[in-house]
Amino acid sequence: MTVVAPTQDELMTQLVDAFNKKYPGIKVNVTNMTAGQTVERIVTESSAGKTSVDTSQASLDTIQPLIQRQLLGSADWSSLTDGAPQDLVLPGGLGVTYYHLPNLIAYNSSLLKDGDAPKQWEDLAKPQFKGGKLLLDNRGHFMDHLGFQWGEDKMVQYARDLKAQQPLFVPRMSDAVQRLAAGEAPVATVSLGDYQLTQAKGAPIKIAGVGPINASNFVLYVLKSAPHPNAARLYVAWSVSKEARALFEKIGSYALATPGSGTKVAQTLSDLHIDVWTPKTTDDVDTEAKYQKAVQDVFGK
Repeated sequence: MTVVAPTQDELMTQLVDAFNKKYPGIKVNVTNMTAGQTVERIVTESSAGKTSVDTSQASLDTIQPLIQRQLLGSADWSSLTDGAPQDLVLPGGLGVTYYHLPNLIAYNSSLLKDGDAPKQWEDLAKPQFKGGKLLLDNRGHFMDHLGFQWGEDKMVQYARDLKAQQPLFVPRMSDAVQRLAAGEAPVATVSLGDYQLTQAKGAPIKIAGVGPINASNFVLYVLKSAPHPNAARLYVAWSVSKEARALFEKIGSYALATPGSGTKVAQTLSDLHIDVWTPKTTDDVDTEAKYQKAVQDVFGK
């Protein structure tokens, strides 16, 4: 069975070893490849009538070409594992949520006292954060979910308000968290994963209680024409089991962020009273992309 994943090799080795300990009769070949490259490979192979990938993972928006071309297999995931309640299963059983990557607002505690940190989205548009005080991802993904919360017009106006703050725009959140840690600005948009890695190195950064936030929804899927469909379904079912989810969070900090999921990530956000929004359907993905484009147009991306 061939598993293609963007996960670091050392993490995949531990996950596959744990899977094989439980299911020793299944040989797992792992290829490290970005989610986008994997989707491109699958689409190209399908055009030639071939399939070399059994299962992979990607954000919900990344796999839209596979859904549109009807290349994904389906399964009753909730009946196959103890870690996939129906609200984590894609419509039609075309995949199951594996983990979330929350996008947050963080601050440098050496530059900003806890009491002065932003506590709601509107705080970022206040005078004290004007003139290079904000490190913002110019792709706009950190705030596109606000279109669902506020409506598109209010979201676009808020994007204009942020641009008027003369922020320091960055091309990706990994850049923002490094520059935040270096003290280039007191506040930044960051992904939780980058934040955790940077804070673990001793950086004086903290999460601001700004919400609601969005979280990318990463799903596991099996190809409809997978060479080893049963083994692939077994691997996915095990990967989203409570046992495997706990292992993945322990070794890699990848976990569900939604309330009630019982993860450390969800508890951290709950303790800060931060609500999380995630896309769940193709319509959500399409609308979110429209909102993101509207923000990018304001930012000049």
